Amino acid sequence: MATGPNTEGDPRPWQLIRARVGPGDAVVLGRPPGPDAQKFERILRADAEGRWITIKSEGRFLHRTMDGRVVRRAGSRACDVSPPDAAAAHEEARALAASFGEALAPDSGAHVQRRGECGADLEERLERVLGWPAERHDGEPARFAGAYPEPVEILPPDRYRDVVVMPAAGCPSADCDFCAFYRGTPFRVLAADEFAAHLDAVAALFGPALALRDGVFLGSASALSLSDRRLAPCLEAVAERIGIGPRGVGAFLDPDHAPRRSAAEFEALRGLGLALAVIGLETGHGALRRDLGKAESLDRVRAAIDALAEAGVARGLTVLVGPGGADARAEHERATTDAVAVMPLVKGDRIYLSPLRGSMPDEQLAEAGASLRASLRAVTGAQVVPYSMERFRYYA
Repeated sequence: MATGPNTEGDPRPWQLIRARVGPGDAVVLGRPPGPDAQKFERILRADAEGRWITIKSEGRFLHRTMDGRVVRRAGSRACDVSPPDAAAAHEEARALAASFGEALAPDSGAHVQRRGECGADLEERLERVLGWPAERHDGEPARFAGAYPEPVEILPPDRYRDVVVMPAAGCPSADCDFCAFYRGTPFRVLAADEFAAHLDAVAALFGPALALRDGVFLGSASALSLSDRRLAPCLEAVAERIGIGPRGVGAFLDPDHAPRRSAAEFEALRGLGLALAVIGLETGHGALRRDLGKAESLDRVRAAIDALAEAGVARGLTVLVGPGGADARAEHERATTDAVAVMPLVKGDRIYLSPLRGSMPDEQLAEAGASLRASLRAVTGAQVVPYSMERFRYYA
């Protein structure tokens, strides 16, 4: 097995090992010997089953996804690596685990700092990482496909650490021109026994790593399109089998393809864990909405926002940057700002700005986004945040 970096004349691979072990994961950092070594040059994070989650080495940051891919991240950019590079990453995790394990021996000369509730289990956790060669990781995509009725395409950026469960798949609209995820994918509600099997499979896929998730997100495109008769038992089953988590349950809502709920009905769902509903406004301009495949009228959107506010459920709005291209930029910004200005959005709510790639040159798209963000911030108490959908991965 490979070891950590060495300094000529110094047989120790590591000068300092710092480790934290918790119920769901373990994080180990290694600093090499030598007077110039000031940083932890190698970092390994692995879940309680031994599957690595992240690796930092030689200036690279690698992250594993729940569906079995390996992603290389650099700042705000992320790209999937090739299968050979993914296999190399799996073996690199094992090599790091072996090297860190050797450094834990009393005669290694490394100073070891242990933290967390389960510090005594560090050696066992590193042994578990050794039990996951590349060939075993190759089976994870099939396990994911067996647990989920369709890929996890997108989440709001502040819900990336949720565990996703799917009482339904597809989209009840499925004809929005701008959608790269669900266009042409019909909406399908899982039967009660199918949903129960799905929850069991998700729990098995995550294993103890479920402890790392602090909320639940109901997929796919509009889980809140289910009737309350179907949705309430789903939320109860999630609480029993998965657990809700401190951040509660979030879900997308398409008001034009969902029951018209009163504040009392949303409040009943809040009692079952619903904490956030994210609505695709996209634009406040009726003609642009029609061109995008959305309902021209905002009446149902406004009614849903009002009822959610009265029920105490947090609101999220997705807004596109660039619909209609440069020619429609001013009308889109004006109409969207006017629409948002009269909505009861407060500090805990969010407006997600999503660039519509290809609608205009990137430089103009960035300018349009900055202008729209400033206009919205001037009329609402909600937080206005970027939402670059191409960056999303369902990370482990």
